[in-house]
Amino acid sequence: MSEKIINSKCMGRYQLGWTMDDLKKEIYGDFTEESLENHYTLTSENLKFWILKEREVISQIMAFGSYSGKFLECIGIGNNMLDLSRIGVRYNKEDYVYTLQDYPGICFELEDIEEWNELTAPIEYISIFNV
Repeated sequence: MSEKIINSKCMGRYQLGWTMDDLKKEIYGDFTEESLENHYTLTSENLKFWILKEREVISQIMAFGSYSGKFLECIGIGNNMLDLSRIGVRYNKEDYVYTLQDYPGICFELEDIEEWNELTAPIEYISIFNV
C-alpha cells in the first residue's frame, strides 16, 4: 500500500507544520540543506521540504522522482490530468502549475515531454502546502 498524499496536510508520514528538528528526526536517508532568503530547504531522494525561517515549520512538501505516494489513493507521479478528470476532479491551470478546485493546498506540475499534451503529459511534481 502506498503512502497517502493529503492536500494541506501531509505527504505520507511527513506533516506540514512540523519543525525542522521534527523533520530531521524522521527523514530517511541522506539529504541536502540550503538556506534561502525566507526559507530553508531540505531535499532527499524523492522529496523536497520548505521550512519557513520566521516560524521554523514546514510550509510546503514536494514529491518527485520515484516517490510512490498517492493522492485520493490513485493519483501519483507518472499519472496525468486525464486520470484526474476520469475520477471527477476539476483543475485550473495557473502558469505551469495545476491546482484542484475542490482540494486547496495541492498542486501538480507536468513533465516537459515531446509532443506535449496537457491531458496526457505525466505528472512530474506533486506539492502540498498551507492555505
